[in-house]
Amino acid sequence: MGQRKKVPVAHKLADFLDIPLDTVIDWPRMTLSGNKNLTIINHRGVIEYDQTLVRINTRFGELKISGSGLTLVSAVKDEVVVDGKINQLEWIDWR
Repeated sequence: MGQRKKVPVAHKLADFLDIPLDTVIDWPRMTLSGNKNLTIINHRGVIEYDQTLVRINTRFGELKISGSGLTLVSAVKDEVVVDGKINQLEWIDWR
């Protein structure tokens, strides 16, 4: 007989409550509209910001956003919105 896989409690809870897993374990959620607008939910702060680079801290590592004409439209407790020409998204030190 094969071994049974252990399912993490967070997965069971999300399944039981019929809610997205990222809301239970605080995963960052990103919505990219074309290459012009990026919304990040569940962040832990803005590390660096200028017109060509935005670095966002998350529970699982740093998100590096590269482009041109980048602006922070809003940066509130759990949501950041970046506008401009987004050329690259890169995860650094994903844990």
